[in-house]
Amino acid sequence: MGGGGSASLSKTNTNSTTKRKYSNTSTTNPYVTSRTTNKGTVTNFAQGSGADTFNQFYNSYIGNVLNDLVNPSINSTRNQALVNSYANNLNKLSNYNLENTINNLSNRGLIRSSVANDMYNKMNKENANNIADYQASIIGNNQNDATNLFNTLMNAYLQNWNIINGNQAQSLQTSTGNSTQTGNTSSTTKSFSAQGSYGG
Repeated sequence: MGGGGSASLSKTNTNSTTKRKYSNTSTTNPYVTSRTTNKGTVTNFAQGSGADTFNQFYNSYIGNVLNDLVNPSINSTRNQALVNSYANNLNKLSNYNLENTINNLSNRGLIRSSVANDMYNKMNKENANNIADYQASIIGNNQNDATNLFNTLMNAYLQNWNIINGNQAQSLQTSTGNSTQTGNTSSTTKSFSAQGSYGG
């Protein structure tokens, strides 16, 4: 003898969704202003502030610093001024010293014109070598100066961004504290039957 039966079962799924609406918040310090809305946070430099002035200077000047670092040139305005000043002083002093030496020897009849010419030629050659050495040292120093300047500018630039990040974080924190949350809960129930049999 046998029989059968069925049972009705059900399963319920519940889904909850929560949305946060940020309040409009404006956070200001002497350097930047951050505005937070439900779309995010935007920060701008305070026009004319030190941070704004430096940011403009950095953006316009950092390319030159990088170029001097990677491609140092003796033909830059600054380097040419240094070389010209060095060469003028060197030539003036060496000519003065040599003329005094030649005049003293000439007054005593101890020098011929050909010897004097050789001395001038030797002086000019030595001066040219000294100027070339000075140019090489300028290039080396130029890279060191550019590296130091680059590091200084980068540190100041990062300080600017620390100001921005700190102000943005404060603006977002204030906005979050004043925000509101809305939630929706939905339930879905599914039914199904189970068949069974038994024997006797």
